[in-house]
Amino acid sequence: MKKIFFRITILLFYGSVCCYSDLSGRNILSEPQDTLQGKQFLYNGRIWWNQHIKVRGHAYYLSGEFLPGNVIINGNEYKDLKIKWDIFSDEVVLFVNPKTIIFLNKERVDSFTLCYENIVHSVRNFGSDSAGVINGYASMLYEGPSAFYVKFFKKIEPLAEEKKYDRFFQAHRMYIFHNGELMPFSNKKGLLDILEDRKNELQVFIKEKRRGISRKDPFSFVPVIRYYDSLRNNLP
Repeated sequence: MKKIFFRITILLFYGSVCCYSDLSGRNILSEPQDTLQGKQFLYNGRIWWNQHIKVRGHAYYLSGEFLPGNVIINGNEYKDLKIKWDIFSDEVVLFVNPKTIIFLNKERVDSFTLCYENIVHSVRNFGSDSAGVINGYASMLYEGPSAFYVKFFKKIEPLAEEKKYDRFFQAHRMYIFHNGELMPFSNKKGLLDILEDRKNELQVFIKEKRRGISRKDPFSFVPVIRYYDSLRNNLP
């Protein structure tokens, strides 16, 4: 796909809090000049077009619809946007107006949030360093003394429906930031091996609280990691 880079000097329109944004029109000429210049960084991207129109399902995290969200670009926060996280191509898609949708410039994005069903999901950009443990965007499911990141992604399964249609399917990889190091794990055993200094207490916690932990559900690991941090915080 030919990449077309451009700068758009029109504004997205501010609305209310996280889960609603007003997309009605505004007069760009009434906007302060410093605001327009700031928006140039936001709108410095390439035009989006649907590359997978024949694939069943959608390429996005949480929803195929645009969601309310905020984006931090080069340290500057842009609020009350309408965005989607394309986890097939690992790109953020921004609604500018009904005729203009763009991919944000990934090199400039520090992080972003999505609001879905009244829950705010935080996503960090780890960059494109090939030597990094995580490349690109990863969702932060928990942050304390430890941090828990999940790299969600989608792939296309050929002829998955009726042996006629390709279909998107979602997968993920899990990582914990522990003792200054980012480490991958794939299941409960892997996590407990990393948190071995409190392994016995964590096993009791899981059993007593009847915490069902499944590699298919990354969110099921959050209470265990949070409890581990609470144990460490109580150390003398």
